[in-house]
Amino acid sequence: MTDPSDFIPPAWPLLVYFGMSIVSLPLYFFVFVSLLRLRCFSKAYNTTFYSILLQHCIADLLAMFLFFTTNSARNAHFLRDFYFEYQHYYIAAASYNAIYYTLYIRCTGIVFLSVQRYLIITHPTSVVTHKVQNASTLEIVIVYWSVPTLLSLVVLKDTDFSFDSVETMAIIADQSVIKRNTLMALIVVSTACLICSLAYGALFVFIRRHSASLSR
Repeated sequence: MTDPSDFIPPAWPLLVYFGMSIVSLPLYFFVFVSLLRLRCFSKAYNTTFYSILLQHCIADLLAMFLFFTTNSARNAHFLRDFYFEYQHYYIAAASYNAIYYTLYIRCTGIVFLSVQRYLIITHPTSVVTHKVQNASTLEIVIVYWSVPTLLSLVVLKDTDFSFDSVETMAIIADQSVIKRNTLMALIVVSTACLICSLAYGALFVFIRRHSASLSR
């Protein structure tokens, strides 16, 4: 008979993540604040690239915050009872769905940054590049957050999750939901990797060709 403890994940990955976050989170927050300050004093930091980068910083900070509040915090003894008692108020669902939501935000953010770099370098005078470069901050914010949110609606609508016990706080989910979300995540990540690879591959070819022509 299988021991239930076999289904409990090891603690060392979480400890490693905590250790990395202790160092990276303050630095990340410092970069975020510095970028905000620079945008207040210099127009050079108010371009489309830095607007997207700023949203990406917010997304990363949000991902860390959600991870700590929905996954790590539920293992704390003083919060475990609260999370377990009110798990049906989307707490258990958030612990599971937040992983995919933040994943999609990061994937689309990287794609936006890659495509913007590709357009501004290889097609600086095109109509599309002109529209991208002249987009307002509000437009960038709307596009940046609406695309991954729309992708995540399939995931966020699922609420049938629960914790197995107050001792382990492992999430119980339907296997069909897990398989669907895993497949969807694989498709999103693969598509993002493909788009970024094509963009930077095209950039490499473009730079090589123009570098060769300038050196002649």
